[in-house]
Amino acid sequence: MIYINKNTKNMVDKRIIYMKQFPENADFENDPKLKRKWAALKYVKYDRVGTQISISKEQAEQSTVLAVSDVISTMGWNINKVEYFLDNANLKIKVTAWEECVSGKKNGYPSKIKSAVIIEDLCSGKKLCSCSGEDDDNTYDTVNGEAFPSYCIVTCGSIVLDYLDAYGKLPPSDEMQFKEMDFDPAKITEQRKRKPEIIFTNEIRITRNNYDTTYIPVAESDLEFYGAESRVRQFLMFDEASHFDTVNLADTDAPVLTVAKDHELFSIGIIDESKGTIYYYNNEKKRRKEKYTELSGETYPDYMITNDRELVLSVIKYFIKYGKPYDKVSWIMNME
Repeated sequence: MIYINKNTKNMVDKRIIYMKQFPENADFENDPKLKRKWAALKYVKYDRVGTQISISKEQAEQSTVLAVSDVISTMGWNINKVEYFLDNANLKIKVTAWEECVSGKKNGYPSKIKSAVIIEDLCSGKKLCSCSGEDDDNTYDTVNGEAFPSYCIVTCGSIVLDYLDAYGKLPPSDEMQFKEMDFDPAKITEQRKRKPEIIFTNEIRITRNNYDTTYIPVAESDLEFYGAESRVRQFLMFDEASHFDTVNLADTDAPVLTVAKDHELFSIGIIDESKGTIYYYNNEKKRRKEKYTELSGETYPDYMITNDRELVLSVIKYFIKYGKPYDKVSWIMNME
């Protein structure tokens, strides 16, 4: 985010903000909930028709450019799109930016930002669209209900507005790429297939005292995909007691891997209810039944304990991929 101080000269001739909602006859000053939710608007001068807010160059200068920028950034949840109009010695353009935050389905699932930007040269009529740099796979995706070719969707389209506010110019190519539009916006959904969502085949459920249960989604049974491995590693490093177990999203009868953790110690088990089999990790040390270790409120024989975090991670990765015990370590098998 480019910092825009209150003395920044206004580079934009007009801004139009298309909001999703705007309560009629709302008492923003005396209603505490509304006041917090819409506080950014308090410091901006604007004209409004329905849910559309228009800010002229003069209004922005009276409000400060920083206040206007703050409205756009803090009220993103309530904005469908933003239009900027510039008419100066270097640019005579209209810039339209869409941005949407897609929340994760569960606690722990990643949220993602989807943005798209279209630049129209008001002299030549030439149009450019944001470009992620990926190849065109003939699919489309949507931002706030507006369809775009998938390769046009980026993660930080708002940086264009920051540059226009701060410098009156577009960002350099290493910050944001644009490509001349060669598609008809009205026919995108007719000519392209909808971009398929990532299918999560497994979850790793993490339970900790005094915290909500966290889920780490795993796509295509590959712990390295979508950053799942680094997140599992992070949780394995935490000091507090915790419990890990796998959830097979496609097969509720699949075997379950479970890991008990307390500080630097771990115990691993695999439960296959369909076959009546339980596997316990075995560190191959001499079994002495009188030696036990307590992990997260449960007691385990010392020969089932390891302090090797990388070994635990390898066991999880192998199980996620193949659904069975890791073949590079020893296991004790019990039949129920």
